[in-house]
Amino acid sequence: MRIVIPYTPARLAPRTRAWGEANGAEFRDTSADTEAYFRLLAELWRDGEAFMLVDHDIVPPPDAVQRFAACAEDVCCHPFLILGMWSAAEELGCTRFSRVLVRKYPNLVDESPGAFLGGCRRV
Repeated sequence: MRIVIPYTPARLAPRTRAWGEANGAEFRDTSADTEAYFRLLAELWRDGEAFMLVDHDIVPPPDAVQRFAACAEDVCCHPFLILGMWSAAEELGCTRFSRVLVRKYPNLVDESPGAFLGGCRRV
């Protein structure tokens, strides 16, 4: 599964970088403009393969990749701490989109920005 960490240079957390390097993640700079993150998401979607997003300040659990690989749902996410509270459903912080989903709806991101963020199965 492709693991991608969108980041801006000044905000990439050292622990996130370490986790990403240990798990073979791609680091993608999204600091160009306010649409860079969306363009990245659209690119990943158009590739038609499963992918995992990890935000620049999130450190997934050690078994996150394995649990995502075992998750049978189209969208799976791991809870993470944000502002001292556990979150997952409203954020993409640590989320995996399945190959089935991106192939079933290949134009979803391009045609309806934001509409697909309705929720995910926590793993």
